[in-house]
Amino acid sequence: MFEPWNKRKGDLARAILYGDIRYEGGNHPTLTIQEPDLRATNDMSLIQTTPSGAFAAIGYMGKLDTLLFWNRSDRPDAGEVRRNDVVFGYQNNRNPFTNNPDYAECLYRGFCGDLIFKSGAED
Repeated sequence: MFEPWNKRKGDLARAILYGDIRYEGGNHPTLTIQEPDLRATNDMSLIQTTPSGAFAAIGYMGKLDTLLFWNRSDRPDAGEVRRNDVVFGYQNNRNPFTNNPDYAECLYRGFCGDLIFKSGAED
């Protein structure tokens, strides 16, 4: 089983969680190509491989509880924040879990506390 370095676990978790909220299937709005529906899960039996060049209608990734733990344990460092800012410069979007890792607990567990959701660079 693959496991990243401790100092990269949160980065990887936030990337996978972003994939879950970003890719919901359907067609890309400008390229009109099919996009995957990516979902983080704890049910390891749902995770499968597909042949090269193909993808399942739903691409399950996991393990959700582990990803949330990694997100809590390895908070974004300056390098990850800088990378998120560079991506924003090219794509005009950013990973909300890098901007505020507490969003993950709110969205996946309902533990929102006093979170205020914003959009754009002011997050």
